[in-house]
Amino acid sequence: MTAALAGALCGDASVLRSHPFDPGDPFWRAAEAHGVHLMLADLAQTTGAAHEWPRDASSRARRASIDAASVHSLRERELRRVLDGLAAADVPCLLLKGAALAYTLYAQPHLRPRRDTDILIRPGDVPRLEALMRKTGYTRAVETSGDLASSQRHFDGPGVNGSLHALDVHWRIANPQVFAHSLGFDELAASRAAVPALGPHAWTLSPEHALALACIHRVAHHPNADRLLWSWEVHRLAASLSGEEAAGFVAVASKASMREVCAHTLASAASRFGGLDDLIARVRPEAGAQPEASARFLGRGLRQVDILRTDVAHLGWRRGVTLLREHLFPSSEYMRSVYPGWPAVLLPAAYVHRIVLGAPKWFRRPADADHD
Repeated sequence: MTAALAGALCGDASVLRSHPFDPGDPFWRAAEAHGVHLMLADLAQTTGAAHEWPRDASSRARRASIDAASVHSLRERELRRVLDGLAAADVPCLLLKGAALAYTLYAQPHLRPRRDTDILIRPGDVPRLEALMRKTGYTRAVETSGDLASSQRHFDGPGVNGSLHALDVHWRIANPQVFAHSLGFDELAASRAAVPALGPHAWTLSPEHALALACIHRVAHHPNADRLLWSWEVHRLAASLSGEEAAGFVAVASKASMREVCAHTLASAASRFGGLDDLIARVRPEAGAQPEASARFLGRGLRQVDILRTDVAHLGWRRGVTLLREHLFPSSEYMRSVYPGWPAVLLPAAYVHRIVLGAPKWFRRPADADHD
């Protein structure tokens, strides 16, 4: 089924003609699971394939697009409000991942499904951002934190439509330590690109940095994922690079010691959509080059304990012990929210309960199904 979806994304209208829009059909269920159903429904219209569908199939496709556009409109309005507020509070930010790519890669931004808006800020701006979020009615999600254990915080929007706009705030691009500082805010902001559709305060990454992040994100956080949406975006980003941008991408990957990670992700995208041979050859490490620590994440099925071991090796034992402590003993505020019925005197027992209950998942092979 994935091959058929990839063919349709490449412009094979015959695939779309033979699959009238029906959310219950295996083709369209797979398309939604891969995050490309709205894009394919739109392609069916632009290629004329939808003209050969039964009337009810065309109506369902239009309704799906209208519903997605309506939700997107609410999110866009709220995102503009957030970006204006951050600018007024002098908290510079960069749009990341789906929230940015929706406006830079897609014919219409609502065709890019997403559950939240990812932004990157400087680490020192986190307290001001949190204060602004509280002031504007956002609620921080209950989650663990720590200087090393986490590089992001999640906020839910205000009001009855709060679930429509969740904000994922990063101050490092990834949690695994080998990736965390590979692309810093100041480096990314130096070549930032405007997103005019979102107003004067909307900025995102340059094409070469956007591609590097897309390559890193898939490996750092979703090594078991084979989501067609991400491969399509990587392919589109790579294929659209100018000669100067391609050279910049290779330089970024080399500086961050992510050449093998980037080559691997590009090759995966090329296996679905073709091409990219020259860029893959240019970014791939030279024969005999020193192995990159990040390449360990290319093995499928890293357990949480494997990632922790890699983090400790990267940080050194002193900071590694701090990281382990942050994982095992989160704040008392977090514990009280997770164990609301436990009296304060039993808080030490709650920590023990959490450690014992959570230990098995650290040794379990992941089944990656997360979407950004």
